[in-house]
Amino acid sequence: MKFSIITVLLLMSTICFAQSEDSLSLTTETPDTIYLYEEPVVVNKTIYVHTFITKKESPFYLSIIAGISTNKDHYDVCPNEDCKKHLNNVKQTTRPYFNNSYGLTVAYSPKKIHSEVGVFYSIYRDKFKYSDSASIYFNNINKYQYLDINITSGYWFNKGQSKFSFLAKGGISISTLLQTSGKTLSKVNTGDVINLTEELSFYKYTYRGLADIKALYNITDQVFAQLGVYYAYDIRSIISSKDLYTRQRNIFGVSLGLTYHF
Repeated sequence: MKFSIITVLLLMSTICFAQSEDSLSLTTETPDTIYLYEEPVVVNKTIYVHTFITKKESPFYLSIIAGISTNKDHYDVCPNEDCKKHLNNVKQTTRPYFNNSYGLTVAYSPKKIHSEVGVFYSIYRDKFKYSDSASIYFNNINKYQYLDINITSGYWFNKGQSKFSFLAKGGISISTLLQTSGKTLSKVNTGDVINLTEELSFYKYTYRGLADIKALYNITDQVFAQLGVYYAYDIRSIISSKDLYTRQRNIFGVSLGLTYHF
């Protein structure tokens, strides 16, 4: 009986001692270190890059133009009485009629200074009415056909600031006579009707001073409609000085056209 009690006590002391050692070992060990690794924060952002491309504006323009005009003639007359008489007969039978022209122009206008060269086909007309001594009535249209080269320069008002702009320019026109046809009175045989080229001698070239004002409207960024008025003063006669008087055409006209900006 005593042996059993002693045995039990020994076993209990062994268990307690073991538990005491285990407890002691836990308290003496170094605690674990916990390391936390954080991923860097990634922020997604959208970046908008605005690229400004400046297009270089072309300074060249191409125009198609049609015009209609009339003219008031001016005559420089010699003091000879026969010359005056013949001139009065011509003035009574011949009246200015309407003229028309068609052409192309190329312009260089880098800013507001506008320079232009144009080629035109022009027809100038007179109306000849006369009844001769035999009661033969003439009612003819005299025609003078020219090839014109116009050289002008001016200023473009309000260019690029709105849809409406204005162009004022002046220059010179050099004209080549291509053909003429019609009737006139004879200076030698008074009262006779002759072909226009039978008696009169025409200059091959004629020079005119030009003044032109146009209103332009932007249909698109590259196409303009234009409406203009112009004045041309004939500074050299189409009739030779040997005819004893010089005829000069003072032309007033209206033009319509389209302009393309390259």
